[in-house]
Amino acid sequence: MAGDVQDNVWPLPKFYFQVNIGDTNGSFQEVSGLDVEAQVIEYRHGNSPEFSTIKMPGIKKFSNVTLKKGVFKDDTSFWDWFNKIQMNTIERLTVTISLLDETGAPVQT
Repeated sequence: MAGDVQDNVWPLPKFYFQVNIGDTNGSFQEVSGLDVEAQVIEYRHGNSPEFSTIKMPGIKKFSNVTLKKGVFKDDTSFWDWFNKIQMNTIERLTVTISLLDETGAPVQT
């Protein structure tokens, strides 16, 4: 019925991400590219009695993270950091991405 409280089984009604980059906080509606891929290495020992190869994990490859539909009201710290990067001043910062529920509490980080 309309107006009933949802249980924990229902999915989140709308995605809401909080992104912390160093001391800068920003809210985004979409974050994509949160995946990692490991290359497969096929290997066979030179003196192995088996005629088949074994598969081992190789180099990991990370995707580019894309932030969309950001909300910045009266806060320019994210754009100040972004403009530093455009001026070729590289500064490595820790990035934490949290998925929030409708109350703003982190569900997954």
